[in-house]
Amino acid sequence: MSNKLPEGYIKWVPRVSDIVSFIYPFEWENKDRYLKWLKSKNIDEDSYLTTAQTTGTYIHQIMEDYVNWDKTVENEEDSEIVKQTIKEWKLYLDAVKKKYSKAKWYTLIAEPVLRDAENRFQWSSDLVVIHEKRKEVIIIDWKSFGIAKSFFNLPNVYRKPYDKIKKGRLQFSLYWETYKQKGYKVKDLVLVYLHESWAYAYSLEQYTSSELDKILSDYIKSLAPKTPLLQINYYPKMFKLEILHPTVQYGNIKLSCDLKELDNWDTIPETLQKMCKTAKVVANEMIKE
Repeated sequence: MSNKLPEGYIKWVPRVSDIVSFIYPFEWENKDRYLKWLKSKNIDEDSYLTTAQTTGTYIHQIMEDYVNWDKTVENEEDSEIVKQTIKEWKLYLDAVKKKYSKAKWYTLIAEPVLRDAENRFQWSSDLVVIHEKRKEVIIIDWKSFGIAKSFFNLPNVYRKPYDKIKKGRLQFSLYWETYKQKGYKVKDLVLVYLHESWAYAYSLEQYTSSELDKILSDYIKSLAPKTPLLQINYYPKMFKLEILHPTVQYGNIKLSCDLKELDNWDTIPETLQKMCKTAKVVANEMIKE
């Protein structure tokens, strides 16, 4: 699995998916039960999850192309269930596009990359419908439901994915917060579940700004370095003084001083104080960039 960020993302700004995964670390109610179920079917966990991710990413790209250019580039070797899924989703998107794309003031955007005003998070949604005159948006995100099961000859039985709805509510509320900062009103947050023969949409309730502030604060605290903020190393044989300042995004910022260059050993405390201050300033500036 690639760790490469999508185009438009900034390396050190947390993604909404990172935050959601921190709050809801596993998509199912009981991870142990889920893993036991895979084992009972003689299915390798990594193989299954990789297949699920790869297939989901592929179908998402197909849908993005269909929104942007009214065409898709599909693999002729796709399984029948994937082909049927793509076919049904084209019909769903046709309905959305018919409703909004021809109407005045509406714009449809697939996978726009947006960031919180304070760079606390960044995200892209599968589809955003914008009414520029009324400054309203409808945010739509789709989830491929159980398609990976078809690759392992497992029955794809529908059940309401309440666990994913909880994740979706947080995910969409962070999206909503971004548009709110830009002066837009979010008319609706729609989480759509994709199956080879149906699409089921959930309209999700928003978190309040204060609730999101608490969640983001907890997430940021979880990233805090476990080592002291300033680590001071003294190497007497090398006549060297070194300061390390751990940061979440950039690892350790290191400043060093050659003590042989000091005019007077009495200035070491003053030098140390200046280095500590510099390390803090450098760390803070790097985080703000």
